[in-house]
Amino acid sequence: MIQLPLYRKQTMYQNMPMNKKPIVIIGAGCHARVVVEIILMTKKFKPVGCVDPQPENILTRDELPYLGNDSIIANLPDKLLKYAAMGMAGFNNLKRKTLYEYCLYNGFEFPVFKHPGSIVSRTARLGPATVVMAGSIINTRAVIEENVIINSGAIVEHDCLIGHSAQIGPGAVLCGEVAVKEKAFIGAGARIIQGITIGESALIGAGAVVTRDIPAGVTAFGNPAVIVKNPSRGVMAACAG
Repeated sequence: MIQLPLYRKQTMYQNMPMNKKPIVIIGAGCHARVVVEIILMTKKFKPVGCVDPQPENILTRDELPYLGNDSIIANLPDKLLKYAAMGMAGFNNLKRKTLYEYCLYNGFEFPVFKHPGSIVSRTARLGPATVVMAGSIINTRAVIEENVIINSGAIVEHDCLIGHSAQIGPGAVLCGEVAVKEKAFIGAGARIIQGITIGESALIGAGAVVTRDIPAGVTAFGNPAVIVKNPSRGVMAACAG
């Protein structure tokens, strides 16, 4: 099995300088591995452990210590662990939002993490716990609220608004003044034309071309995107491509 260069030195966590701020990773799947890589590139934080339902997970394979499941979160700030990063992704943005807010309630702080290979306008605003991944572009006066994922190669054009705990998939393009409401999911390679609103918790399939507003809580895909009655088809569409 071929490993990425970052993971060839499996003891890298232990060997990092101690002047870095310790940070806990909440969620330990494949998405979390990408988040950890971005954190390491900032050279300001040191991942010291992960929280996940599964003791055997992606991050523990990379020799990041396992701290416990979600029930341990309330106790971690007592151990002088102040900072956390959301490593959870998936389609359930409500669950991700709830877990994030539970961590806030228990005293964690969530920095913004931007991959050095991303481009973020100096006039854009990024909320706590937002992660901006490699090759993505966030343009002038875009507003990204809390706990948002801007995935690899996504483009968020000028004056867009991305709501709390929304996800923008790899290679998606949001033209100017698009509003994506909280907990919405924009699939890989989707195209949203200017001025469109994507409703709360809506799911837009991969490769969809959205030319009209999408109501809250529905799934839509295709070119042009149409609303579907079977939500599972929307999930399959979001996975496609």
